[in-house]
Formats: sequence, structure tokens, C-alpha cells
Amino acid sequence: MFKKSDKRIALEEIIQSAHKKSQIEALRWCVKHPINGFFALISMVKKGEVDEYVAIQWRDLPSWKKYLSAYSQLEKLETQEGFPAMKYLSEQLEKIKLNLPEKCQKKAYYPFAGTDFYWTKIFDEIIFEDISYNQDFVKNMWWGSCSYQEEKINKIFSTLHKAEILSDNYKQKIQIINGDANITRQDNDFNKDDYTLIIKGGHSVTDFLETRYFNEELNFCSIIIINPSEDNNELNEEMKKRNYTCIFSEQDKLFYAPFSMGMTRRYIFTKK
Repeated sequence: MFKKSDKRIALEEIIQSAHKKSQIEALRWCVKHPINGFFALISMVKKGEVDEYVAIQWRDLPSWKKYLSAYSQLEKLETQEGFPAMKYLSEQLEKIKLNLPEKCQKKAYYPFAGTDFYWTKIFDEIIFEDISYNQDFVKNMWWGSCSYQEEKINKIFSTLHKAEILSDNYKQKIQIINGDANITRQDNDFNKDDYTLIIKGGHSVTDFLETRYFNEELNFCSIIIINPSEDNNELNEEMKKRNYTCIFSEQDKLFYAPFSMGMTRRYIFTKK
């Protein structure tokens, strides 16, 4: 782990605290607005999304504003300090690559990618998919539409290149798809033995695999899983049912890097 400055530690504490408080404030909003609140809670539990009216109300909650403000300050601090968290995250990705079978390092598919474009570093080709790209609003958009527009996306890639995380040829390696990653379509069907699947973001791996692939056989060369909601036993049991075995696992201390949700728990599964 890199050495954190006092200012970074303070900002990370604000981010953690504000995130927890925003959840409490969202629940209080639901109680205060029982009709909209009831349907919002059901939708969040089942789909992880809410309608536009509720999303706008929740984004206006004091703690969520504080969270976004602290995250924005962290991005500026990252540049001022010479990109320490970004470079540390990059080092962890290199470690993942070292543990990936060589044939699994060629192509990757990353659904629900958001703005986490660091993974471009370790693959020859990578497809990022998110329903938020270049949209004015979608139901699981928490950061505001400007974060997912082409101008911002290009700026993020430029920052990663400036931090020497991405090589000069990064544009040749990426493909960005706007679409619902819970549904297989012709343009996002990468369930093939020459692709690695990346599942990241704290949601349920089991729910995603059941929703997206149901009883379909998984053919991915490897599956990288970051920060799942399942514990180790639950995760290994689910992947065992899918005919995958864990070849690498690691746990790290919490840290925040711009444009990414961090990687405190990381796993590599390969097909048996």
C-alpha cells in the first residue's frame, strides 16, 4: 500500500462517512415520501436502480453532495500528489496479469464498467459496456450524466495516459458499448473461450450470472471478480457450479483511486 498523505486520509474518511449517511438519508426520504419511496426501495433491491424523479431527489441529499464534493477534491489531490493511488492500482492490475494464463490476457469483456478504464493496461483488447455511456439519464446513473459523456470519457483516458498507466496505443485496444449488460445481444455476446470476463463493483456475482446467463454454459477463458457482495465460501460455491476454479485471490486495504471503485478483494477463476 502506498503512503497516504494526511489530506488524503481525511478525504477518504469523509467519502466513507458521507456514503453511509447518504444511505440513511435516502431511507428517511422514502419514509417521508411513502408511495415513491416504497417503489424506489423495491426497485433498488431487485434491480439496483430507481426512476429519474427519485434519482434527482437522492442526488440532492446533503450527504450525497458531500460525497461527490469530497470525491472531486480527491481527484484534484491525486494529480497534485503525482497519481499515487492510480499508480498503486496499476501495480495491482499487473499482479493480476501475472497470475492470468497467457491465453486469457488477449481479450476482455467488462460489463457495468462505468469509468473504470484502468483495465485497458493489461489486455490486448478490451470491451467496456455500460448503459450510461452518452445518455442523458438512466436509472442506475448516480454520478450525473456528464460523468459518462464522450468528453469526460476522453478526459479520463487522457489522465490515465498522463499518469503513465496507459501506453501510447491505448486507443487501439478499446471498444466502448452503450447497452444493458444484463441482456445478451449480438453486439455484446463475448461468452467465448478467448475472452476474460471482468465482474466488479460490489454487486452480487450470483445474481448477475443468473440474470445474464441463466443456464447457459460459461465459456470464458477466465473470470476476474472484484469486490463481490458474496463471502469467499459463497463465491467459490457459485463458481464451482459454473465449472470454474479459483487460481488467485487476494485482499487489500481500502483505498480510493479516481474513476474506479478500488480493489479490496480480487479473484481469478479459470474454467476447469
